[in-house]
Amino acid sequence: VGVGLLLLYWALMTLVPVPNGYPPNLEPETNLGAWLDYTLMPGHLWSQSKVWDPEGLLSTMPAIVSGISGVLTGLWMQQPKTHYQKLTSIFGVGTLAIFLGLLWNLVFPINKALWTSAYVAYTSGIALLTLGVIYWLVDVLQYQKWTKPFVVYGTNALFVFVMSGIVAKLLYTIKITSTSDALSLGKWIYQQGFTSWITHPMTASLAYAIANVLFFLALAWLLYWRKIFIKV
Repeated sequence: VGVGLLLLYWALMTLVPVPNGYPPNLEPETNLGAWLDYTLMPGHLWSQSKVWDPEGLLSTMPAIVSGISGVLTGLWMQQPKTHYQKLTSIFGVGTLAIFLGLLWNLVFPINKALWTSAYVAYTSGIALLTLGVIYWLVDVLQYQKWTKPFVVYGTNALFVFVMSGIVAKLLYTIKITSTSDALSLGKWIYQQGFTSWITHPMTASLAYAIANVLFFLALAWLLYWRKIFIKV
């Protein structure tokens, strides 16, 4: 099923002419996926792109395959296999997926916004290799103490995910007037707490992102300490 979806998406994006008169193409505003999004949900597109959506309808097909690859990996890891069997399979399939993605990239470029079939293969391969390294460190070599933050995050992952979206929305909805121009609370925190003493923009942005992660880690750790696990 997964392979079929990737091949079908590849064929649709590269062989089917766009109904508004354009030939098959992968340009942001004129590809088949962009046309479908603009035609079926013109009022619900990503605000920064206006005429196309990076999480569009047609690209849901290959995105499903990304999910399928994770599910199949999880099922394989639950099988009564030896560490050696699991590691050889993970690294073998992961390497093959990366090679396939790079090969596919020659005719259907690796592109996250379009979630191309090559992107699915390439990123799935990277994910498998990363999982293999972590599995080797944690389950085989028993280096487990460093994983505690990830365990804490995992126990309330859905709660943290939802809260991060709510907090981000509030930070850029709430306005303050510390200067002549109204600033969002998020931008004010960024300027006063980071760019005021970190001169390099990329370093300041990284520090802000790390602070955001640590804030929600502290929140998740409090819930973990109180044995509060929010599930749906």
